[in-house]
Amino acid sequence: TTGYDAVVIEYWARGGRVPDVGANPTAGPDLGEDEDLVLQYYDAGNGTWVTLDRLEPVEDGLAGFDRRIYVDEAAARSPSFRIRFAVSSDNTNDRWFVDDVRIRGREER
Repeated sequence: TTGYDAVVIEYWARGGRVPDVGANPTAGPDLGEDEDLVLQYYDAGNGTWVTLDRLEPVEDGLAGFDRRIYVDEAAARSPSFRIRFAVSSDNTNDRWFVDDVRIRGREER
């Protein structure tokens, strides 16, 4: 991202459950409170992960989200810019599905 004056992260996500052998999409536990999906970037100057976006699970667990997140210019210009998706879970069958991740930038003028 070095050399860009604007950075956008786009992604698709869905909170969900692991289907059973019969491919039942409603099998397994629902995502509960505090099992949010977070998108974070690494702030090398402070040595910490900073949250850019947070998705809370929906009640039926099957809704999808298209997200577009604008990254702080100073953060995006860092030569050590990194992102991660993280979630706290209380069950190994809890899942967040993330796809179509794109990082786009506009070159400095």
